Amino acid sequence: MEGLFDSVESDEVVLSAQDAMFSFANHPLVHFFENKELSGGFMPSNILQASLYTALKEFPLLLGHIRDGPGGLAKVVVDKHDLNMPEFVESESSIHYQSLKDGQFEWSTWPRGVATVGPMTTPNKHGTIKLLNVHVVRLRDNSGLILFCNIPHFILDGFGYYAFLNHWASLCKASICPEYTSEAGRTSYVFDRAFVKDRLRDQRRPLEKQVVDILTTSSLASMALNLLSFPSQLRLVSLGVS
Repeated sequence: MEGLFDSVESDEVVLSAQDAMFSFANHPLVHFFENKELSGGFMPSNILQASLYTALKEFPLLLGHIRDGPGGLAKVVVDKHDLNMPEFVESESSIHYQSLKDGQFEWSTWPRGVATVGPMTTPNKHGTIKLLNVHVVRLRDNSGLILFCNIPHFILDGFGYYAFLNHWASLCKASICPEYTSEAGRTSYVFDRAFVKDRLRDQRRPLEKQVVDILTTSSLASMALNLLSFPSQLRLVSLGVS
């Protein structure tokens, strides 16, 4: 965490209408790593956490708070004096990596509680919407590791999700393997939605009528939902889905 608080600058990013379309969904993805050499220092916790906080310097959006924005849209407020720190938990399992592999990584073979959040974006018991949740599950006999990582879809899409995960992995590998050169500092990341909008081509394929109707037709339900705060919207939609 060293240097993280000094490197983050306060900022606001207003989410777009396109972001709002995916505002109720999470990216609760699970990744499996085998300790093939059964090395004692396999993906050590201190390096995982230290490299995570270093990665967040390039992705400060994940340290922001969701607030109500203009026109019914939400915005991410990054306050350097009040960062929304990620959830990082670690646990151990009595299940061996080989058992997961033999079961072709089917859900039924997983340890209980791998996913610390569900598929829908909702505030936690403190009323906070975490923008990054990480759960590290260490498997029996140090045979491997399960990494659960969740980012709300309206913060980063799939491309952005793996840009962050790969950046974190690059920093982690560089900390373990001195001969490896990290990509850190070679790529800059932009989170301003206007950056994309301003670079769209003038000539575009027209949308189908059904899509236009879905995106432009209002209803009493949508207008009522728009009157609620963003966290309240998420809670209501999550109850409807469940």
